[in-house]
Amino acid sequence: MRNLLTLLLLALALHATAQSPADSLLSRYDAAPRRQQPAIAAELARLLDADGVTDSLLCFDPAAPADTVAAQLCFWVAEQHVLAAEFAEAAPLLERALALTTEADLLMRGDCLAELAICYARMGLFSKAIDAAARTIAIDEQLSDPERLVYSLNTMGGIYAMARQPEEAEKFTLRSLDLARELGDSAKMAVRLAAVAEIRQTMGDYQQALDLAR
Repeated sequence: MRNLLTLLLLALALHATAQSPADSLLSRYDAAPRRQQPAIAAELARLLDADGVTDSLLCFDPAAPADTVAAQLCFWVAEQHVLAAEFAEAAPLLERALALTTEADLLMRGDCLAELAICYARMGLFSKAIDAAARTIAIDEQLSDPERLVYSLNTMGGIYAMARQPEEAEKFTLRSLDLARELGDSAKMAVRLAAVAEIRQTMGDYQQALDLAR
């Protein structure tokens, strides 16, 4: 029995310290001399593409600053963890990617914050999730990008719903719905109407929830 317990503890320790192939390549990239990093980055990009994490193969400009490349790699390795619902593993990588991204790169900062908001919410860190989502909304407003804003507003609504604050959840989800209506996007409108219906149900307004669902 004692030997079995020892084996189980060893297996758990090995599992806790095991890295995914993508994480291992990222660690190799960090530890490698600058001249070797482009080859490792290309290998990691091929792995992410093969795993379906990226929409297309990532390509890096050889003259790109090391921080820019590292930020991209951290973001996409984090995305692999998000797709696997490994939010606690994804969050530190996204935080690092955000720290490596310049203030001027609003798109990248917005992407990092949007994913962080989701990770924090899934981890039950609602205060941090709301802060990240609010920063995402601010960036999308600064970019004047209604497509991105539809999603960031909806994400904020979802976080408030998870945090059991239905009034705030409804406020942001309705803003997302109004914007989807302005864009004429019926698919997004349907999703958001369903979300508002669910929120109304949690608030005890069953008739309006039913009307919205219809």
